[in-house]
Amino acid sequence: MNKTIKTTKILTSILAMLMVMAFAQSCSDNDANPLSAEAALTFKAKTSNSAIVNGRTQATGLEFTTILLGMTELELEKELADTEIDSLEEEDDDIEIEFEGAFIVDLVNGTSTPDFGFASLVPDTYDEIEIEFGPVLPDGNTVFIEFDYTPEGEVAPLTVQYSNNYELEFELENAQGIDVPADDITQLIVVLDLDLLFAEVDLSTASVDQDGVIRINASSNAAIAAQIAAALDTAIEGGEDDDDDGEIDD
Repeated sequence: MNKTIKTTKILTSILAMLMVMAFAQSCSDNDANPLSAEAALTFKAKTSNSAIVNGRTQATGLEFTTILLGMTELELEKELADTEIDSLEEEDDDIEIEFEGAFIVDLVNGTSTPDFGFASLVPDTYDEIEIEFGPVLPDGNTVFIEFDYTPEGEVAPLTVQYSNNYELEFELENAQGIDVPADDITQLIVVLDLDLLFAEVDLSTASVDQDGVIRINASSNAAIAAQIAAALDTAIEGGEDDDDDGEIDD
């Protein structure tokens, strides 16, 4: 009788131990791969008053031939409530995923070098897109935009080149949130509105270099360069493009 009881206790202990090991392995697997959604990223320039070569064409305004951005990081962030922070036992007050590297984004041709690829993330509703740009273009610039501009009363256009070489950071908040469902690819899009970027710029006041090019940067036409830099904050927006129409979803 005692032997039977003892054997039963041993078998029960072994089964309990196996269950604990199986549960621990399951938790370990879940912790190792908690991500079940992906995000893809696209940059686009838009305008209704100007023209983009190889893109949208309108009747009047500037004709853009080159639009390059040097992106170093993009984060999709969710601010956590105090109760969520306590339950996670973490000091950070948000969770995030990111595209990180040195990306040369060509908004005229719709390409990125290297390609953005996909970012894995936790399915959730995110609040904000944070983008950082830096001087990673081949010429050491952060932003380089070239376009043709025809002064009033003239027939032949002038070439205009805007550039800057400093680090830029933008926080794009989305009041409705960016929904990232499980087992799906969320299409993120960042749009540069060229009409907003150049809305306050009077190119007729710009000085022209001896080679006939209007250069706008920190040392040439600096006041206009400052205007454009200030407008970047409102000219860039981001969000979802799940219907793949090249526009931020409502």
